[in-house]
Amino acid sequence: MHAVPPLPSICRSERSHIDLVLQPLPITEPPYYTIAQDNVVLPPDPALSERELLTMHAEIKVVQARYGLSYKDAAHRVHLQEVARLEAEDNAMRTFAVLQARLDHLMNQEIIPPVEAIDSGAVDMGGRPPLPHSNVDVLGPAETLIDPFVAMLIPGQSCTSK
Repeated sequence: MHAVPPLPSICRSERSHIDLVLQPLPITEPPYYTIAQDNVVLPPDPALSERELLTMHAEIKVVQARYGLSYKDAAHRVHLQEVARLEAEDNAMRTFAVLQARLDHLMNQEIIPPVEAIDSGAVDMGGRPPLPHSNVDVLGPAETLIDPFVAMLIPGQSCTSK
């Protein structure tokens, strides 16, 4: 058998005791990752705080008492509820981002080409192409067509006026 060397006496001097106490404890897995010198990355999801753990425990106890479930089943239900809430929040954020992008695209489009098309007569005010000339010729030269929507707004007018 090997002889075990005697442990050093830390009581011999106060200095050796202080040096022993101040030595860093070996950590097998650091709570961070070193990328380069002076660059440290923390984990994206740190552990829950004590307050969050106690709040979650209270929620689990309420579900357990209300539905008569085991602690494990109640914890599973609370977990699924939290997952559903986070998914709904994530979907809402994505939806709002898409809506914002579409509104920005819509607002940033130039409005000059549609205005020029209306002014030139290529489309009418409702965005429809103008009526063919044959309809005007059928009614006769003295009659003009009025848009049915405009006719509803003007009292006493029909779709044709003389």
